[in-house]
Amino acid sequence: MHNGYLSEESKKKFSIITGILGAVFFVGQFIVPFLFMIPLMLYMFSAMENITNYNLSYAVSYDSGIFVKCTTADKKYSVAEITPEKVTPLFNCDVYPWLVNYENQVWCFTENIIRRYQDDQWIIISNKINWGKIINVDAIDDGIVVETRFPDSTNIFYTFYNNTWIVSPALSQNKRTYDKTLQFNDKNYTFRKNDSELYCREGLTNEWIKLGKVGFSKWHPIAFKGELMVIQFADNNSYIFKMSGNKWEKNKCNGLPKFSSESYVFASSNNINIITSLMPGSLSWYSFDGEKAKREKILKKGLFPFGIMKFMFVPHIINICVPLLLAFILTILIRKYRNPVYSNEKNYAFYAPLIRRAFAEMIDIIIVLLPLIIIFIFSGKNIMDIENMGIETTVLPFIFIGVFISTCGFGIIMLFVYSFLEGKYCATPGKWLLGIRVVGTDLKPCGFGRAFLRNILRFVDGFFNYLVGILIIAFTDNQQRVGDMAARTIVIKKQEEKT
Repeated sequence: MHNGYLSEESKKKFSIITGILGAVFFVGQFIVPFLFMIPLMLYMFSAMENITNYNLSYAVSYDSGIFVKCTTADKKYSVAEITPEKVTPLFNCDVYPWLVNYENQVWCFTENIIRRYQDDQWIIISNKINWGKIINVDAIDDGIVVETRFPDSTNIFYTFYNNTWIVSPALSQNKRTYDKTLQFNDKNYTFRKNDSELYCREGLTNEWIKLGKVGFSKWHPIAFKGELMVIQFADNNSYIFKMSGNKWEKNKCNGLPKFSSESYVFASSNNINIITSLMPGSLSWYSFDGEKAKREKILKKGLFPFGIMKFMFVPHIINICVPLLLAFILTILIRKYRNPVYSNEKNYAFYAPLIRRAFAEMIDIIIVLLPLIIIFIFSGKNIMDIENMGIETTVLPFIFIGVFISTCGFGIIMLFVYSFLEGKYCATPGKWLLGIRVVGTDLKPCGFGRAFLRNILRFVDGFFNYLVGILIIAFTDNQQRVGDMAARTIVIKKQEEKT
């Protein structure tokens, strides 16, 4: 025997093969996940070129759904119909389309074509007016106002009234609906955000009433079942402002997304309908009874219809499998070239196979990660699928903080538990299941102190998903990792197997 090898030639061959394998697996630990990510990146670039963004902020409602203008990555425009059942593309536009609802009819304006939705069909009206580039379209009491801009930077307003277009160069600012206005109980209410505060006033002369902070979040005023309210999609929670008497009250709104890059809200006879887009290309339909919201359907998923978080876990699984594969190969090589027996002056035992040690370590780590596993069992659907991340019931920042704190705390507790079990009974749960034991170099229980030392040094052996520890075990005479050498311990098969 030559320091744990069958011969000097065996030591030479084993060292060369293991060194090459170590280098290959170290490189593979980085290259394999990267190679896996290349198809994902190609898919992302391809999907982003074909993704359709639904501009819900400029949508208009009709009886059973909404019409929305769409934009693709290459600046192609179209109009689509969104209902609780599906999303239907309607027609393409050469330039940016403007939608407006006037006298319960939906109008679509481009620079050369006017369309009007009537009797479940679009009627095309030829535009005989030589107006410039459309920069804004509003519906006001007097009709439809189209603001256009000409090459000399002149703005001209065209008003559609009594089926006639007239030029209105001196249109009053009060006629333009830059604020959000709403009619309720035969009174007009105007809503305006100033800095981060939301204000409301009745008519044009009453004083402004402060509702509360809305920050940069989306907010929508709406009248429903005799109540005037404002729905807000905030960063951490969604809220609803309700007018009770002459006072406004702010409450949390359960079931709504906490955030939304785009959203549109409109009322039907039975409930409030809410369409949201949490990411480019995605659409979700919610119904809201005034107290609690419920997502009825995901109409379209965004860039990752299969769930981005699920896909992103695959590289982590690969990084776990790479060290296991190396441990399996080295187990075969150790059997061929290494001395399988550890002996001292009084006794002897068989070294634990490296692959058993690897699987035992996995079992022990799974136990340490139990808080994380429990969180994923109960909230995995919302965490793994980005379409569910915005739902009120999943408070993601608190979940992630709670997971981190609980996992770290439980890990510290299990460090002491595992050290106690190894010191007194020579085995953690994983080692007990795999039939291996931790003992001192005298083949006796090592005690709590030495077991604690070998466990605290796992942060060294655990580098690169335990590739460092696996290679150190393969090269050392007594198949010890750094923690074993510091604590003077070895890992063996349980005594019933030593012969």
